[in-house]
Amino acid sequence: MIELESGESVRAAAAVNCAGLYADEVAHLAGEDPVTVYPRKGEFLVFSAPADEALEQILLPVPSSLGKGVLVFPTIDRQVIAGPTAREREDKGDWSVEGDAVDLILPLALRMYPPLARASQVGAYAGLRPAGRDANYVIEASRTVPGLMHVAAIRSTGLSASLGIGEHVAGMLADQGFVALGPDRPLPALAQPSSVRPWWERAATHHGTSASSPLAR
Repeated sequence: MIELESGESVRAAAAVNCAGLYADEVAHLAGEDPVTVYPRKGEFLVFSAPADEALEQILLPVPSSLGKGVLVFPTIDRQVIAGPTAREREDKGDWSVEGDAVDLILPLALRMYPPLARASQVGAYAGLRPAGRDANYVIEASRTVPGLMHVAAIRSTGLSASLGIGEHVAGMLADQGFVALGPDRPLPALAQPSSVRPWWERAATHHGTSASSPLAR
């Protein structure tokens, strides 16, 4: 039985705590502390593509112990994105693009893609990775609540790994007898977004930050 803030309750055979930045706080509701999640901010700059030298591939530096570094990549709407930064932060609600983002990103991006010097910056946005202190990719069964699974501190690669993680977690719950898996079914088609704004602009304004970035050159 899961009780909601509204006073309603939901009865389920199993529940998965995959609350991203707030997965540790949801775990606390069950009296557990599998990992402490903090936001690792990543900022991106959006440029109009140079007309003379369009970018056709993802440019990725050699990763270091600090991460994969700043990359430059084209978008399906012919923009060019450069980033991200990697800032260790504490405020899970701060999605702002900080004032020195251009200084941190642009010199590294220009090394890989010099035509960016002739491009115009049209915006910026930030994302918060749910990083774990001393642990990442925490996927485990609750020790106190039968049928509860914690899936926490899944960082950037969680986007591409999400389907595999979901299949793995469903299998764990099935092995424990909490759910019964049926036959494979095709994924439903995604609804088209109602907004015609560019995806990066929707990302920039989703959390109340400004899409018309003061960082524009």
